[in-house]
Amino acid sequence: MAEDGPQAGVMETRHPQERIDDSGAETRPSRRSPDHNLVRRASRNPVSRKAAIEAMCFQCMGGTAESLPDPGWKNDIRHCTARDCALWPHRPYQESVSR
Repeated sequence: MAEDGPQAGVMETRHPQERIDDSGAETRPSRRSPDHNLVRRASRNPVSRKAAIEAMCFQCMGGTAESLPDPGWKNDIRHCTARDCALWPHRPYQESVSR
């Protein structure tokens, strides 16, 4: 019995995310930049305490699920002055303390 195609019966190894578009060309998804919106990131992983704390600090600095706060928000979180906040000791982007 004849098989169709020049490589019939030969298994191809492809990248698991490789796709064939409408023109027949093989494509891979482009590398997306990391999501800097901490509210969206936390909503994708609702059981992560770290993500929840990051999202809370992000919101406190003016971030929402739709927008980023003003430039420099990471530095604002790092130098947060709300020491009465229960999350203050756990805020992200703190500078490491040498021992």
